[in-house]
Amino acid sequence: MPRFRYIRIDSTGQHLQGELVAADEQAARMELQALGTIEDLKQIDPQHGSERLSRNDSEELAAHLSELTTSGVPLEEGLRVLGDEIQKFSLFGGGKVRRQFEQLATKLEQGQTLDDAVESQGAPADLVAVIRSGLRTGDAGQALTQYVTYIKSLSSLRGRVTISFVYPAILFALATSLFIALMVFIVPDFKDIYYGFGIDLPFMTVALVGVSDLVTIYGGWLFIGSALGVVASMLLSRLFSRSTRRYIQLHIPLFGRILQAISMARFTHALGFLTENEVPLSESLVLSGESSGDALIMKVTKDWASELEAGQSLRDTIGNIPGLHSELLQAVQWESDSRFLARALHALGEMYESRAKIEAARIIAITEPVIALGTGLVFCFTVIGLFLPLIQLMNDLS
Repeated sequence: MPRFRYIRIDSTGQHLQGELVAADEQAARMELQALGTIEDLKQIDPQHGSERLSRNDSEELAAHLSELTTSGVPLEEGLRVLGDEIQKFSLFGGGKVRRQFEQLATKLEQGQTLDDAVESQGAPADLVAVIRSGLRTGDAGQALTQYVTYIKSLSSLRGRVTISFVYPAILFALATSLFIALMVFIVPDFKDIYYGFGIDLPFMTVALVGVSDLVTIYGGWLFIGSALGVVASMLLSRLFSRSTRRYIQLHIPLFGRILQAISMARFTHALGFLTENEVPLSESLVLSGESSGDALIMKVTKDWASELEAGQSLRDTIGNIPGLHSELLQAVQWESDSRFLARALHALGEMYESRAKIEAARIIAITEPVIALGTGLVFCFTVIGLFLPLIQLMNDLS
């Protein structure tokens, strides 16, 4: 169904803007009229021929737009020059980014505003809102500079957290590969030697040979079964709603807390950033929820925005919406002053960032020694199980 962008006036006289999906323009008008007076409504051009911006591409575009707008260089010319430079110096060609910049420059030359052109490229909603607020206040460069600072901080946090996930996984994969190699290539040779001499094997060696036979004979089936189990789990998860899947993810031991901290950091930073750039609060809540990438936060923020549009104050609304963190209660005491509210939200975001970093460090601190200790015990068991009968054989031969 088509998407429509609207500007409407609520019961308090506040101008609100956003997007909705409806069957046609008449259906969109009927839906909006129930909420207030419609000031502007237009369908968004899907731009079927355009390449869509990924999240990383959007962050790179925001950084370049910030540089161009603050330097005063014409955007159309600057985007084309940047696209050529990226393609020239990129290790992987940079052709996709160049084409995206060319398309954006063409749309600007055709008369589209910067926010509409970026939106038609599939940029995140928070970036589009930032550009619109900057164009409205006449300082798009400053707004984009603040946005880039906020995005870089979150990108650094994502990188650190990714390492906390990947590093233990690599250790575990290496240890498992070595164990399988021992079971498949080393233990069977020792087994043939011992059985050839008819030695009575101790319990540890018998157990080791049993594990080796299991891996050698049924290892392929075990691998296929595990792979099918993973695929089946992924398919079954699609039967659940996004909120349910997110709820399950947040209750995974160790990793759930870090995922929650990252989502809250992204949400509070985005809300603070949009607030200080004078984006209407109800719209800022919805955009910040989408920016967090957390289905539970999206649901809560939509309910929160609906309560605000109904005429309730920010402080009163928080008590009516379940799922909000208690820390937000301290931040919203500055609701009367958008600057102080933004600072409080950014401070809260920094607290969640620190919490995520601490949890990431804790994961590494716990998993690394556990994997190392488990690997050491397994290999000690393997070495002892292999060489105990060898000592007995040497004694018998002597």
